[in-house]
Parts: sequence; structure tokens; C-alpha cells
Amino acid sequence: MNIGILGGGTMGEIIARALLQREVVEPDQILVADPVLERREELARLGVRVTEESRDLVGATECLLVCVKPQNAREVLAPLHGMVPAETLVISIMAGIDLSFLSELLGHEAVVRSMPNLPARIGQGVTVWMAAAAVPDRERLLARIIFQSMGREVEVADEGLLDAATAVSGTGPAYIFYIAEN
Repeated sequence: MNIGILGGGTMGEIIARALLQREVVEPDQILVADPVLERREELARLGVRVTEESRDLVGATECLLVCVKPQNAREVLAPLHGMVPAETLVISIMAGIDLSFLSELLGHEAVVRSMPNLPARIGQGVTVWMAAAAVPDRERLLARIIFQSMGREVEVADEGLLDAATAVSGTGPAYIFYIAEN
């Protein structure tokens, strides 16, 4: 199985490392696309394949993880509209980008929305996720395996719960530090 990671920033790297550490895939089964040369060079040290072009991921991977900042979603995904093969699972970690918008941007129905958190860096994260109705059980299992490589996973049936998890993951640590300081 080949896994594509679109965006080699912090979370893209965390996911790649988790997949390798848990031996979900071999290094040559991961292809990371990032426009920044320094990031590609850093990720290549893990033994994964790297590319500058996001289009290189399409058709070359059975699972495409979208790890870009949500404000860049349209810019990064619109050029891929209609290019993702029907059998490819797309997993997004973009906060606030709902399933319908993701599906519309890509012209693709087999999409999963997720919210991993930073403790995934040490295999102790919790990823809350939801799959679109078009995602078959086999691909849901693949998503679950990927998320379990970073820690625990919780599948939800209501996208509103994902938004709540995003809010807690994003602001929870700041709230704790605020309380500790006062």
C-alpha cells in the first residue's frame, strides 16, 4: 500500500514518522509532496520518497492524507479536482474543512475528516474522525489503522462532534496554561 502525504509540515511529518515507527508501511511506500525544498530534504532523511508536485500523489497512492493549513485548502486542492481515482481514500486533517467542502473541492466522495493532536508525536495522540457515507468499510479500516499508529482513535457519526474536538484540541492546552499562570 502506498500512502501520499500532501504537506510535509509538522503534522505531515508526525504522521509519516508514526506510520514508519509502527511499521504500518515501509519508507518507500510513503510519498510526501511539499513545495519547500528544505522540508523535502528533511523528510527524505526518513527514507520516504518526496516530490514538489502534489499531482505526483494522485494515482500513485491508495490513500492521500491532506496535511495542509485550512486557509490553503482551495489553493492546494482545486488543481486536483476530478483527478483522484475513485478507489483512493482521502483523509484530511484540516481543521474546519467539512466533509462536503472537501468532497466538492476534490470532486471525490471517499473522504475522511480527522483531527489528530500533537501528542501523536509520541504515539499518545487521540484522533477524532468521521468518514463520508461513500467510504466503504475496507477504507474505514485503513483510516483506523493510520490513526492508531499515532495513538487512540475515535470515530464519530456527527460532524459537529469533530468541530468540538477541534476546539478542545486547539484551545485546551492554552486554557490549562492560562489557569496555571493565574
